[in-house]
Amino acid sequence: MGETVKAETPRWILIATGVAGLVAALFVAVAKYYEIHKARAEAARAQAELSNPAAASAATGPGAADSTERQLHAPALRAGSVWKGNSTWAQGIAAGTAPKQGSPIALVVAHRSGNAFRGHCSWGSGDKEDVAEVEGQINGDQVTFREFKILKGPASSYPIPCVWTGTISGNRMQGRWMRATSADGTFEFLCQTNE
Repeated sequence: MGETVKAETPRWILIATGVAGLVAALFVAVAKYYEIHKARAEAARAQAELSNPAAASAATGPGAADSTERQLHAPALRAGSVWKGNSTWAQGIAAGTAPKQGSPIALVVAHRSGNAFRGHCSWGSGDKEDVAEVEGQINGDQVTFREFKILKGPASSYPIPCVWTGTISGNRMQGRWMRATSADGTFEFLCQTNE
């Protein structure tokens, strides 16, 4: 009877395949790192603008007075407007535990003065609903707001502030949120009030 010859994959092919897989994983990790780094930098910039709006408006440079009309845009973000939508978790505190469709969220604008506004934001539902007071700024179609006081819910144990940065187009607002360095994700609101 003839001997059975067992075909083996050459060792160099196995090593090359392993190295290629590691290089691909490294590129994915570096891309994700830069994406998170960019989002954190945007959140820090937005938080700095909220902390010192006078410096932020002075930084607009020459012609800032001419752009006042543009800065007061976003008429849908008027006092009394109600925005509802969903948020998703990309990483952090509840990543992997939040439902895939995200958490229900709402923003109610209580006061508006120029390009500044205040109100409250809620997310979750039932006994897991959180409510926080927020303050924000609008510059053209760009909006940024942050929590400054947790009013209710389990988020009282989370670090403050959560900073939300995004854009407004008509009755839609969407963007990213970040809670200190512990969590981040995306959001989308639709204005629910007729103006």
